[in-house]
Amino acid sequence: MVEFKQFYTSETISDLLVSLLSHTDVASCLELSAGEGALLDAILKRFSGIKITAIDIDNKNFHKLLEKYPEHRIFCCDSTHEELLDTLDGQLFDVAVCNPPFLSVSSNDYLRSIISRVFNYNVKTKKIRAEIIFLCINLLHLVPNGQLAIILPELFFSSDQYLWLRKALTEKYVINQIVECEHNSFVNTEAKTHIYHLVNRIPKKQHEFKITIKPNAFQGTKIIRLQDFVSKRHVETSTSFDDYFIIFRGKLSGKECKESSYPYFHTTSFNARFESFENSIEYSARKAQKNDILIARVGTRILGKTEVFLGNSAIVSDCIFCIRIFDASIREYFLNFWLQNRSDWLKNNAKGTCAKHISLYSVKELIESVICEYLSSEKSNKIFEIEKMLL
Repeated sequence: MVEFKQFYTSETISDLLVSLLSHTDVASCLELSAGEGALLDAILKRFSGIKITAIDIDNKNFHKLLEKYPEHRIFCCDSTHEELLDTLDGQLFDVAVCNPPFLSVSSNDYLRSIISRVFNYNVKTKKIRAEIIFLCINLLHLVPNGQLAIILPELFFSSDQYLWLRKALTEKYVINQIVECEHNSFVNTEAKTHIYHLVNRIPKKQHEFKITIKPNAFQGTKIIRLQDFVSKRHVETSTSFDDYFIIFRGKLSGKECKESSYPYFHTTSFNARFESFENSIEYSARKAQKNDILIARVGTRILGKTEVFLGNSAIVSDCIFCIRIFDASIREYFLNFWLQNRSDWLKNNAKGTCAKHISLYSVKELIESVICEYLSSEKSNKIFEIEKMLL
């Protein structure tokens, strides 16, 4: 439920998450954010006879879970509140599964003490990510060698801000595997996420672990060192593409663009002609330049309509993605790819029931993949030319 920043888990992700648990003899399971029971269904399919303790903050979900799982322990409470301690009453579990809400909560003595107890880290911020609290409570309630499979956001995986968290995880727990979830795995959010499979055991000789990148794609599984995970050297960030392109969505509505008195590009502007205008500080970051690729990001009839901007400059509306590819050859390569594959790509990536739309993230990911393909083909051509010269 979006009201509580809960983005429910699909059957595919639930089955994938539970499949990571390597225990064969499991008697008990904890679920701190049960939602409508997707992860519980997967657990019950995998482990017959298991006893579940499930928590959810939403009273509607609580009653659904009671009806669905009458033989298990179901509670309605906030897992970030101290009352949870009384609910769990010190019980330890063989396994835990969790898809926590993606939000920040106000810091207090109780939450700070939980983090300090689990990770030996003193939080000084006014807000704490709820996912960290759910992670801590799950780990606190595992038996020795118990296993946790939990969905966590991208920022824990790659942000400098959470280097302390990655360091604590590698020092106090065994990381069996991290699996990157496919983009748009969760309804109503484009958040990028990973499944962490952790074991409640201090690692003695662990130096590396498996990471699966986009399990349904060609990237597959690779091994990374713990020290690289902590220092963020494992992250192949999109900053490596900064020298190749930028993409942005306009800021103003079509009506606001029209009222601005400046030339503008909206979904009604395709095939129009534009003249230059003086730079404005207010609009400088949302302006199309000559040779930018403009794509309609919303609208069932116009979605994906594309034009290379031939004017000097114009404001871009919030219905348009502006793509600026700096190299002319790469720009032409991407444009040809896009025009040839646009229909199929839109079928797979357009969202919404009434007004169809595409996300900036998905378009950005497409551009990066096409650039990689271009660079790879260029490298192959150069190698071929060198080999011809050596013959």
